[in-house]
Amino acid sequence: MKLKGTNVHGRLYVGGIAGNLLYGKIENCKVSGTVKGYHYINKIGAYFWDDVEEV
Repeated sequence: MKLKGTNVHGRLYVGGIAGNLLYGKIENCKVSGTVKGYHYINKIGAYFWDDVEEV
């Protein structure tokens, strides 16, 4: 999945694809654009509750 020109604004757990992920998996994704917030901010996923593995 590719998200272009993303414009996401929030407060906590702000992510371009997932803000808060519990035992899930995000693979083969790319996000471009703006993601803004106050705590736990990332273009792909802001907060993961399980082990994170980069692919």
